[in-house]
Amino acid sequence: MRHAGRGFRCGVCSRDGRGTVADQAPGVSGWSSPVVLDTPRGPQLITTAARFTYGLDPATGKELWRFADETEVKTPTPIAAHGTVIIAGGYPPGRPFFALRLGAGELAWKASKGGPYTTTPIVVGEHLYIAGDNGVLGCYDARTGTPVYQKRVSAKGATFSASPVSGGGKLYLASEDGDLHIVRAGAEFAAEEPISFGEPLMATPALAGGVLFVRSQGHLHALGR
Repeated sequence: MRHAGRGFRCGVCSRDGRGTVADQAPGVSGWSSPVVLDTPRGPQLITTAARFTYGLDPATGKELWRFADETEVKTPTPIAAHGTVIIAGGYPPGRPFFALRLGAGELAWKASKGGPYTTTPIVVGEHLYIAGDNGVLGCYDARTGTPVYQKRVSAKGATFSASPVSGGGKLYLASEDGDLHIVRAGAEFAAEEPISFGEPLMATPALAGGVLFVRSQGHLHALGR
């Protein structure tokens, strides 16, 4: 979906690269990446736009359902957890986030504030984690949206544009200030000593083969045991 103005939805064949515009998106703007999820009603393409979330047939682009909300800007990618798809966005200032029942587009729960601006939330076990651009890590019950804790990850401040990733029971949060923050997953906030790279970290780290890849402003770092 185009980032601003009258958006559109387009499917591209992976074999020959041919694309077909399915339709003009009813929403005026969209910033987040679409995602295909398995639902009780079959595979669905979940995509967001200003004030709407949509469920589409990924084969045809046909709209299966839509959900109206008050959020103008949704940058985070929708994520699936515990039979729901969690939708977040950064505007209006209250930053609400909510969960829709997979396949139906019906509201399961909603939190009125605490959502991210650019980062995609992550679910580890029973908990949903949100890294705020203000340096606050929010932990919520992934089934209800009930707050568990909100903690500032660094005394000197931190700004997050990269999304958190998880591995080995820990969360890894890359900050624009050049530090990789490490927080243990769970209901209690427990942070380890951060790793400083001396350069801004804007990209989301990647885990593969037991190695954590971190992209700083001018280098690619590989962290292993």
